[in-house]
Amino acid sequence: MPIWHPDLAAEPVAFLKRIRLNLFYDYSIAKVLDNKTVMASTGAERFADFRFLRLIQISAGMRYGYNFNKDFNAKTPVQFLVTRFKIAN
Repeated sequence: MPIWHPDLAAEPVAFLKRIRLNLFYDYSIAKVLDNKTVMASTGAERFADFRFLRLIQISAGMRYGYNFNKDFNAKTPVQFLVTRFKIAN
């Protein structure tokens, strides 16, 4: 969901097009033989869509996740992501 369309330009190096926020919740039940495990997590993703040197479109951001399952100890609750890297036309 877009939260801000700043259209900010740092001529001619970069152009910030949009900032997005996604909220998520995951729920799953895994069953192997007689062992049943319930897995649940929630979190948020924040992305910035920008254009670098007027040639490269990039969507980059970070994701924070919280795991409700106490048996699983997540080592990296924060991840940095690049979801789009494209040569602009």
